[in-house]
Amino acid sequence: MKQCLSCKLISAFKKRSTQLVDCVIGISQYILDRHLQYGRFKGVPNYVIHNIYERNTPLVSKDFCNYIRFGFIGRLVPEKGVDLLIQAFCNPDVRSSSSLVIAGDGPADYVESLKSQAQAADASIEFLGFIAPEQFYSRVDIVVIPSLWHEPLGRVVLEAFAHVIPVIASERGGMPEIIDQGRTGFLFNPDVTDSLIHALRKFTYSNRLKSELATNCLNKAKQFSYKHIADQYLSIYFPLPPNDLQKVVQESRLLTKN
Repeated sequence: MKQCLSCKLISAFKKRSTQLVDCVIGISQYILDRHLQYGRFKGVPNYVIHNIYERNTPLVSKDFCNYIRFGFIGRLVPEKGVDLLIQAFCNPDVRSSSSLVIAGDGPADYVESLKSQAQAADASIEFLGFIAPEQFYSRVDIVVIPSLWHEPLGRVVLEAFAHVIPVIASERGGMPEIIDQGRTGFLFNPDVTDSLIHALRKFTYSNRLKSELATNCLNKAKQFSYKHIADQYLSIYFPLPPNDLQKVVQESRLLTKN
């Protein structure tokens, strides 16, 4: 699509202004590279610092069940790939030993099409509508993020880790940067028909796998704590010797508490 003259002038001005900053920080390497690709922040020191997420409610104990509970939470729109998830879940090897809950809202027509797709498959799929995240995470063993668009980072990944839940996600956007393949979850290629099915099967074939990965998720969640992320920002904003930097960190925490 061609830009009009006024848009070109505005874009050129914005592009030049990005070179006037001291540094640029992206929430993922993916999103940073997208800006650099279009000539933004040329010659400017750049860093990646992921977003913060800390669980502020106690973990809720889950009822024991002898099958795997997959779950999706988010906007119910085409780019989130929920229809792809339903299609993969309906594979006989997956649906026979698992259930799927879908939390979130979206355009009525699209939501109805998803429900019709699930009903036609006669699978164990439940639509929860809008629900508090804590309630959702207490009901699932594995979170699935089948995004077709490129998530800048993927907040749901951070939420899942904080709730000690492994993740299956598409290899789009910034999500591959925060998911350790085979340790905190699995990535799949949404352009390959059986890729998501293969990832879902890993858990339906091994009920122990979710527990093994959950421990890694708990440790991974620490990388997105307030302290860890704040320290990264401070190390860039205040490039001081370690002792002086520690003093700044301590003072900033006191200000935050007050």
